[in-house]
Amino acid sequence: MGRNGEKSRPNCGSISPEASFSQWLSGLGKQSQWQQAVQELLSQRQRHDVSASAYNSVIGASGKAAAWILAIALSQQMQMDRILPSVVTHSALINACDGISLWARCCGILSVARNRRFEVNVVHYTSVLHTCGQAAQVQRALGIFDDMESQVVQPNLMTFGAAIAACTKDFQWQRALTLFESMQRDQNLLPNIVCYNAALSALEKGRQAELAMETLTEMRSQSISPDVVSYSTVISACEGSSFWSTALSTLVEMQSIHAVRPNLVTFSAAISACEEGDMRGRNMMKRDQPMMKLD
Repeated sequence: MGRNGEKSRPNCGSISPEASFSQWLSGLGKQSQWQQAVQELLSQRQRHDVSASAYNSVIGASGKAAAWILAIALSQQMQMDRILPSVVTHSALINACDGISLWARCCGILSVARNRRFEVNVVHYTSVLHTCGQAAQVQRALGIFDDMESQVVQPNLMTFGAAIAACTKDFQWQRALTLFESMQRDQNLLPNIVCYNAALSALEKGRQAELAMETLTEMRSQSISPDVVSYSTVISACEGSSFWSTALSTLVEMQSIHAVRPNLVTFSAAISACEEGDMRGRNMMKRDQPMMKLD
């Protein structure tokens, strides 16, 4: 360790000084010392040429610290220094801009990487798709998913999950169901509980109670145990329909048969489902709620 507890400069050993310096900067980032990494990079730049790898290390560290403005500034400095950004650079920038308000920047970075004919992979696409979905930019998110097919990039579980979740933002339960069925047909992909819950959420937004119940049944047939989110979402799907009795039976079933404890969200959804159905069901819910175990 150097003075003031700062990490000392690396010993190059058998690797090149450039590679050693980049590894050292990356180590600073992993220890949340991204400010020192930036200072060291700028200091090195004044004395010697700096490699793309060194810039990438500091851009990645800045992104992890949510200092996205700095990350973008460093990428611009790279180009001013006539250092060509690599696919690693664009990946670090996409991660740095992974926020609801930064979806347009993520899309722009992805577009630049593709125009430069870098090998953009499923991780890059999924990250941008997720950001667009979180920002309720549903058409943009689904466009990115469709673009993957044209670029022969195979979606993974996280990609499908992000695309299905995006559909819930725009009540596109039909598209969500189509995506889910497409994922099921892929023999290399086995939907997990995250994917199932995303599909249930889309069906709940569309008030598709019957399809939601079928999906819940299918989960069990695939040896995937529904959790409290799964049950609460199905019960919520029964709101505004004639399925109030289904909501109540699901509430009872989750406790008595599958030992899943309901929470306040579950009870609230069940009561709401009963409001437009038989009032006796609603009264029964209010009567039995204190007797049931809550998480």
